[in-house]
Amino acid sequence: METGQSYKEILFNSIFSFINSKQQKKIYFINGNYSIQNFLDTKKLVASHIKLYNCDTFSKYSGCYEPFYSIIADWYKKDTVAHKKIVKKICYSMHYSTIVNLLEGRKQSRREPLLIEEVEFESEMMLNQLVELLNYSLTDDNNIIYIGNAHNLQPSSVNLIKKMIEKVHKKLALVFVYSLPSNEKFEALDNLMSYSYNLRYNTKCSIEIIKVDSSDEPVSNHVTKVSIGDLDKISDQAIYLLSFPDAKNALIENLSAIENVNQHNEFDSVKKRTLFKLAKVSCYSGNYREAHRYATILLKMLDVEIDIDYIARSYLLLGISEYYSNSLESALYYSMLTIKIVEKSHSIRYKLLADLIIFYIKTNQNDVTFYLKIKEELLDAHWDNVTSLILTFGGYLTAFLRNHILEPKVILQFCEDGIQLAKKNKNIHRLSACYHATGVIHSIIGNYEETTINYKKSERLKKKIKNPYQLSRIYNSIGYNYYVSGEFAKAYKYYIDATTLLVNSKNYSEICIALYNMAKVHFILLDYINTVIHLEDMIYIMDLLQIENFAFQHRINIYSFLGISHFYSGNYLIAWNYMHKITQLSDFESHHLSSPVFWLFKYCLSNNEVESQTFFDNAIKFGNSESKQFILISYLLSGDREFNALNSEKALVQWRKGYEVAQNNTFYSLYYSLFNKRLNNQCIDSGVPVLKKYNFDIKTIIEFVREEQNLNELQKKINEIDFISKFQNMIILNEKRNELILESIHLIEYSFSYDIVILIDGEKNIHTSHVSDAISINPREIYRIINDTYKVTTLLNEKEIIKCGLTGKFKSILYVTREADQINKDMDISLIMISKDSKGVMNDDDQRVLTIFLNQFSSVLELIAVREALLRAARIDKLTGINNRMEMEKLMDAEYKRVLRYPKNPQSIFSLLFIDLDNFKFYNDTYGHHVGDLILVEYAKLLKKAVREIDSIARLGGDEFVIMLPETLKQSAVRVAERIFELLASCNYFLPEIETILGFLPEIPASNLISCSIGITDVIPVKNKTVSDFLIIADKALYEAKSKGKRGYTVF
Repeated sequence: METGQSYKEILFNSIFSFINSKQQKKIYFINGNYSIQNFLDTKKLVASHIKLYNCDTFSKYSGCYEPFYSIIADWYKKDTVAHKKIVKKICYSMHYSTIVNLLEGRKQSRREPLLIEEVEFESEMMLNQLVELLNYSLTDDNNIIYIGNAHNLQPSSVNLIKKMIEKVHKKLALVFVYSLPSNEKFEALDNLMSYSYNLRYNTKCSIEIIKVDSSDEPVSNHVTKVSIGDLDKISDQAIYLLSFPDAKNALIENLSAIENVNQHNEFDSVKKRTLFKLAKVSCYSGNYREAHRYATILLKMLDVEIDIDYIARSYLLLGISEYYSNSLESALYYSMLTIKIVEKSHSIRYKLLADLIIFYIKTNQNDVTFYLKIKEELLDAHWDNVTSLILTFGGYLTAFLRNHILEPKVILQFCEDGIQLAKKNKNIHRLSACYHATGVIHSIIGNYEETTINYKKSERLKKKIKNPYQLSRIYNSIGYNYYVSGEFAKAYKYYIDATTLLVNSKNYSEICIALYNMAKVHFILLDYINTVIHLEDMIYIMDLLQIENFAFQHRINIYSFLGISHFYSGNYLIAWNYMHKITQLSDFESHHLSSPVFWLFKYCLSNNEVESQTFFDNAIKFGNSESKQFILISYLLSGDREFNALNSEKALVQWRKGYEVAQNNTFYSLYYSLFNKRLNNQCIDSGVPVLKKYNFDIKTIIEFVREEQNLNELQKKINEIDFISKFQNMIILNEKRNELILESIHLIEYSFSYDIVILIDGEKNIHTSHVSDAISINPREIYRIINDTYKVTTLLNEKEIIKCGLTGKFKSILYVTREADQINKDMDISLIMISKDSKGVMNDDDQRVLTIFLNQFSSVLELIAVREALLRAARIDKLTGINNRMEMEKLMDAEYKRVLRYPKNPQSIFSLLFIDLDNFKFYNDTYGHHVGDLILVEYAKLLKKAVREIDSIARLGGDEFVIMLPETLKQSAVRVAERIFELLASCNYFLPEIETILGFLPEIPASNLISCSIGITDVIPVKNKTVSDFLIIADKALYEAKSKGKRGYTVF
């Protein structure tokens, strides 16, 4: 209600409207303040009437679920032992430790869920658990919850309040007090008010909504501005509680606050942590491109020497983001990079997660060793959510059983472990799939009663799942389990069910999975016509959306199945065309060798007897990665091929081999029957089950895309996806910055209608592919004029071009610049596209697509810069900029190998100068390390002047340096040593530089002037000796020189 009364009077009156003098009431203040409590004291509310709880103990920030935890905390502390049991009973296992730690005032890092699709499910579970705990904590029927500053409530808090109103069974009064600035609207509060009013008379809750007039004391005056440290803590709590929208809001607010005060980089560590959490929260929320952006920005800030852990985690997040964005090659690249990075930090956690991503990507592998290794290490780490996944890979486990890689008892134990973990985590999705996988394994080993029991359990759980997408995944999984156990009609039914669920959605990947699986069933049953229909529908969808490959299957396999089906249907020309398509695929060389379907296709087309046998042997060799049915159909098709070629004896041999494989397993009874009939010269077409026909309406999928735009817009979208996809593929192939820039320019030329493209990088370098006479004005001048005139992304027509002072020969110019944000103020990458005729005039769509491209391109350049910095840091001494010890050892080893290779060559020799600075400690101790660092830097510059370009210098550590002089005798090396002393004297022993840094000229005795001692030796080819042996000799010569009084050299 709106009122003109005093704010505190409203509060007082509203409280008394709920008070019965005969019974004590509880009042919980959420987002309240102590002045309210003092006010109530002045009204002489005695303890017999009311008991106050100020629930502002967790945070003054009204976000997430923390304020409501205060109510639970008051209840929990009354009887910690008993109430801990209640919490454990209610809570999902992944939330239990988080909730208990919060209630007991401790902090603990939450286990990070790798499985992004489960996050929403977990978040909903968390909400329900909080409401149940509130039910317990509100122990009587007389509770008042006063919520001040209600206009600040975050969406997650609003959701919790709604759940409270719905489900709390105690008598509950909710008092909302809010103040809205003029002309502002708070959507969360509006939704809550509307919801509350609708339920006022249909619930046990009494609801009072109070608005504070602007003339009264505004509630917002009581809200303290949140500090950077508090925001950091708030985001941590939100992430623990899976409240990702609230966490993101706090993190973005924190990042903005850091940018405003981080003048001298004193908050860099908090900024790194904030960026990482933003990337993580974006990833868990399904915003993978956003996660990619934040992780890339973070990488740019990191130092390879001190931030190795952040680097590993950033690459891991990039890998996860790329995997769920279907960029599998990029995901594999980032995962391998993560593994390489963590080898230095010995972080088992990140290595395992990277291994797991690689395991997902390589879905067709049959590597039980890798599987068991990950499984055992994850179990040791106690990651319940990840281990429950790895233990319920029904398809992999049945493959291991089929191929006698694991004993049935072992696999059943895996499944049982998975069931127990899924129960513990209350994950009905995984529990359903796990029960079905167990049923399949029991069916394979002949325990039909157990099979039926597990199937029924799975079916009951499926009915509880309302999400069509998640249910379709279970149907695809169950269908595959039936497929591997030989029950093709049941498998096909579940594939149809999965497709039916998805046909009104936009889950194109799952639709393609179902189509592919349906096609495989038709293929196994020798129904080539329907195999072709389903696979061509699948290819049509993939081409429509410009999807090159899926994680679950490569185009090589899809085209191979199509080719084989056409071959056995008599369409030989079409079959050959599919083989040509396969060989034209860009990644053909790297993927075809391990594809059994490809080798079977090659066998079908081959006329060479020797080659045919090799091809068929490869198909059988790799066939276990498909299924045992694939082995059987290979023998069947091989026999049919030989029979049709009038090679009856060879046909009988192949059929007999298949017969022997099929006769010992009841699940292969179909093939046993087919082989038996062929061997006995009976009708070969009888005995194959007839499947229920399902005609997939490909037009439905097209309509989904056309609903968003008209047909022309659809084509543009396809072109845009193609352009971005090609650019992403280009990123994988080009690791060098300049090559990537040139290739990107060529890609833009190919993809858009224009005449000239100019790209300006962050260092203001101009890159263009135009010929010298293509334009009448300098590209840099074009950039200067446009940038000075407009500064932001702009599309210029012919009149605007003339107006800004450019030639009238141009019809349109598109100027796209990467919009600088608070994080990347120094990034300024721009793109200029020029059209000289009306046909190539730019439009808003070009501007939008190229803006997306430029943002991605900028992120890639940042990543390349980070990678180059990492590589440089691995070989260059950070302080002096010369080689470090590791790089010098590589150079010396390479030079010594050259010497050993040509021992008789007079030039097969090189010299080493081992140098140690004299009096360096005096400067460090007297004037500080900044002066010592200056001397090291200046001395490195001096050494560069003293040697040739082919010579190598390095800092070994401290004040020790080494010089390697190729093709130089030690007698000649002496002249280099003498030159070093001459240069030291000529630069006055760095005194001018020291004066500059200190601000005065220090009085240094001649005996303490900076100098050096040098040990010299040469390296000649000697068997059983290494470079290290010669370096020891040079070191001895050095100490001989020092023992003679320093400032000299000794030759050994």
